[in-house]
Amino acid sequence: MPGNGDQFIVQNNTTTSGDNRNMVLLGNLQTADTLVNGTTTYQGALSQMVSMVGNKTHELEVGKDAQGNLVTQLQQAQDSDSGVNLDEEGANLLRYQQAYVAAGKVMQAVKEMFDTLVALGRG
Repeated sequence: MPGNGDQFIVQNNTTTSGDNRNMVLLGNLQTADTLVNGTTTYQGALSQMVSMVGNKTHELEVGKDAQGNLVTQLQQAQDSDSGVNLDEEGANLLRYQQAYVAAGKVMQAVKEMFDTLVALGRG
């Protein structure tokens, strides 16, 4: 705290130690055209880079979506040409298997009846 009788002398700093010249120069870089062959500032260059990355990202996302749609269309076209639906074929296989098992049981019952008739004819 300053007290009674304290004196303050304000004058130029001739030794350049402790002044703020470097900070002022550094602060001026924010608005100076120092990048891209002296045509833009740090902020401008950063904005250009962010914009370029954003545009490229969007372009790639659109391309990815288009390729995904193309793959889906090609798969649908292939399925419609081949006429094979794997879900439908799997259901048909299960149905045929059940019919085969049922036919086997019918044949077994017919054999047992035939054996019974033959045994009655001998008896």
